[in-house]
Amino acid sequence: MAAAEPDVVVAWTWATSMVRWSGPAGTVEKSYELPPESVMAWREYDKTMVLVVEAKPPRDAGPKGPPRSPTA
Repeated sequence: MAAAEPDVVVAWTWATSMVRWSGPAGTVEKSYELPPESVMAWREYDKTMVLVVEAKPPRDAGPKGPPRSPTA
């Protein structure tokens, strides 16, 4: 029995901002401002689904907690 061709292939290296994926409809290449946290891809019926979890920009230095009321 021969190995089946994958439905979708993702090319992404952790800590880089370029993500490529290819499936039956073709190849997509997308660049993000910050490197994504993770990338997942799958086929659902006849559609290619790609989930890219983008990185949050670093928080400014300062207190960690809810903002204070100006009258408090």
